[in-house]
Amino acid sequence: MERRPGADALPALAQENKVKFALYLEKEYEVKINPSSMFDVHVKRIHEYKRQLMNCLHIITMYNRKPPRAPRGRTAPRPRTSVPVPRGHG
Repeated sequence: MERRPGADALPALAQENKVKFALYLEKEYEVKINPSSMFDVHVKRIHEYKRQLMNCLHIITMYNRKPPRAPRGRTAPRPRTSVPVPRGHG
């Protein structure tokens, strides 16, 4: 399969944007996040209270499924940052 020119630059660009977003959240909302984590952003067009509840339940489920540490011979799971987006901002 032939690679497109610039395809190798995409991961670096994505990481650069994640760092910018992390700095924005820290400046505007005083929230520190790990820019190396996998970002899990939920923007859905359902009733606000239902969306918030579903996001909270998802975050709790992911936390409860998280192993206390990586099993032998395996790398630790990538950190995850959940960002609930208020309606009208997505």
